[in-house]
Amino acid sequence: MKLKRFSLVLALTFLISSCSSVFAKTNNETPPAIHGSAAITLDMETGEIIYAKDADGINYSKLKGTKGMYPASITKLMTALVFAENKDKLNLNTLKYNTWAEVQPEYSLKISFPTSKLKKGDSIPSEDAMNSLLLFSANDMAYVIAGNVGKSGSKDENSKEAIDNFINMMNKEASRLNMKNTHFVTANGLHDVQHYTTPYDLSLLGRAALKNNWISNTMKLKKADMSINGVNIPLENRNKLVGETINGALCIGGKTGYTSDAGRCLLAIFEKDGRKILGVVMNSVYDSKDSFVFEDMKKIINWSYETKRINYLKKDSVIGTTNLKYKPLKFLGPEKSLEVPLILKEDVNYFNNEINSKEIAKKIDTKGLSLKSLNIDKPVAKLVVSQREAVKSYNLYTNISKSQIIKSNIILYLAAGAVVLAIIVLIILIIFSIKKFKNRRTRSKYWS
Repeated sequence: MKLKRFSLVLALTFLISSCSSVFAKTNNETPPAIHGSAAITLDMETGEIIYAKDADGINYSKLKGTKGMYPASITKLMTALVFAENKDKLNLNTLKYNTWAEVQPEYSLKISFPTSKLKKGDSIPSEDAMNSLLLFSANDMAYVIAGNVGKSGSKDENSKEAIDNFINMMNKEASRLNMKNTHFVTANGLHDVQHYTTPYDLSLLGRAALKNNWISNTMKLKKADMSINGVNIPLENRNKLVGETINGALCIGGKTGYTSDAGRCLLAIFEKDGRKILGVVMNSVYDSKDSFVFEDMKKIINWSYETKRINYLKKDSVIGTTNLKYKPLKFLGPEKSLEVPLILKEDVNYFNNEINSKEIAKKIDTKGLSLKSLNIDKPVAKLVVSQREAVKSYNLYTNISKSQIIKSNIILYLAAGAVVLAIIVLIILIIFSIKKFKNRRTRSKYWS
């Protein structure tokens, strides 16, 4: 009896432990729930989307009746990118504080540091302008940059034309980066219903910004100082995660944002073991401790480093076939058709999320494939797998060789050989007959 009870307990223990391991695995594979309405993570090197929650803002836009989502001060990352790309071209070592900057609300240097007596016409070194834009998120500095970069000819940094020109430059840059669902109206991200974007589009912006050394070096700073009219201005990075680690992943930059319409927004970039992952969270909660959006980011970044790709196409599987037409006897005889199987020699994997599961696509490139190129040991075609910006090629092989084709046509080749041999014998016989005929005529003349 005791033995039966012991066996029952042992069986139950095994069952519970098995269930626990199953649930643990399931929980590990389930994307984390966050407060933000939409979010994304992106592998910076490959461009692969890892985590996605309404990454194109479609559900949010339908619910709110908007054209997109509002980026708030993450907009300043685009302002910084346009500035960085044009600084040396326009020789902008210093910028002039302008009329548009003077009327910007908090957070701005003029309002937050009144003792500096910042005013129109004051000179701002370009490095201080970039630091105050990305660290302190100064609303007025966005318009200092816009006016000075956008001015041309007789239109100075105080003109509306200069601002309009800069906004146009922002939208052109967005188009160049393939930010298809983005439209900018302001340089600092203050609310406007026509000023919108999506988490996915912001990930493209963040990826481009990190490639700019000036911006990437500025974003990773925790603090910086600048001086205005002899008054020291301490600048502190509003991204609380910068310089911090999440299970070994170091935050190397990013940009925060908030308006009442946009909610709390955050773009952050992390690096772990040489691998960089970018995250974007939009329309999160702005709680009293300002913690929710940062906790959201921690969750999706930690999950993104831990999750694994799933299989899309298996190694050694036939991906497709291509029809190859050829003439066994080249210029003579019938044309034949050969179905060439195209075989993958490695697994193709991808991150399973709401975007990739719908959009992942494959295309076979058989350019250059011919009878001569058939070789079982060398690639004969390419498989191109695309996941939006992430595109990767794989070699395709075949199991048909030229020797196999020769074997399959052996009867035809033998028949052709027999015909050729018969023709040669016939020619020889004709030549022999002609010679024999000539010899007879010669002897006939001799004896006559």
